[in-house]
Amino acid sequence: MPEIYLFGGSFDPPGLHHVAILQNVLTMLQPDDRCFVIPCGMRPDKNLMHTPRDTHRFEMCLKAFGSFPRVKLDFHDLGRDIFRRTMEIDVWYKILFPRHKIWHVIGTDLIVGGANGISEIQTKWFRGIEIWNQLPFVVQPREGTVWSMEDLPERTVVLSPCLSGSSTEIRTRISRGESIDHLVSPDVLAYIEEHGLYHNDADLPQPLLSKEG
Repeated sequence: MPEIYLFGGSFDPPGLHHVAILQNVLTMLQPDDRCFVIPCGMRPDKNLMHTPRDTHRFEMCLKAFGSFPRVKLDFHDLGRDIFRRTMEIDVWYKILFPRHKIWHVIGTDLIVGGANGISEIQTKWFRGIEIWNQLPFVVQPREGTVWSMEDLPERTVVLSPCLSGSSTEIRTRISRGESIDHLVSPDVLAYIEEHGLYHNDADLPQPLLSKEG
């Protein structure tokens, strides 16, 4: 059965850690498989007035991911100012690709505590228990998260190696005037500098965009 890999997130901004995750996923693809990067739209329950406009995330995602073969960018939410949750996206892709198996790419930060039913997915995501029990995941270990194999959902593939970096770190370093050369691609760095993104504390809402909630 061919497979679809869905890599969703805010990508605010997209960093080299996102690129590395995507590269890890691509090593798994068979000839008939596909991978989609899905920048999320605005969450209705978050204060997003200080986040970069969608145009900036759109352009940065194109620069970070647009050159990857066999990767498609899904701007459905970002272009329409809507926020589809994970189960909605899963159903949508099953309609589009009824003969494919759908995988969701996430980080280990979302599964910590899963063995005890207290992971972020189980406790904070809409229909989280259903998602945890039913959907297949590709899980990328992230530096700084303490987890065990018992925390993983039943239907899981674990990527390697463990990766460091986060969009939060990138935004924070920019606000402090520190270098991010090692955290983003040259094209994304040039775009951030050209548009003066993330230089003020006001650009760092708490919390920022996320894939779910």
